[in-house]
Amino acid sequence: MNVTVKTTGYLVGEYITIKLKAKYAKDETQLHESLKRIWLLDEALKHRIDYSSIDTIQYNILYKNLERALIACWNAQEVVMDSLDPNEVYTAAKTTLIENKNRNVAIRALDEFFGESYYSHLEKTYKV
Repeated sequence: MNVTVKTTGYLVGEYITIKLKAKYAKDETQLHESLKRIWLLDEALKHRIDYSSIDTIQYNILYKNLERALIACWNAQEVVMDSLDPNEVYTAAKTTLIENKNRNVAIRALDEFFGESYYSHLEKTYKV
């Protein structure tokens, strides 16, 4: 999806996720592609967010909530992909669902912060 049609909250989430992909890139090509996307998202966010006109403390709290959910989800997904222990996979899969729900809540909170809550593309409901 094009960055121009995504909400600011969704872009912030994608920005955090792509930074994780860059951090854990398996090769130079993956790193290069991640860095290109980081640059694109960084530019898009610069055009969206006027830091001089927002409550930066509240924004940082919302950002950190989203970042925490995304990192927890990322780590749980790594366990799902790498573990051979069915109990570990089950627990990690459940954690992934919970953190994905938390991610959606955090994105919606950012969208509301920026006055974009009516644009949210997040419609999934997770039952855990």
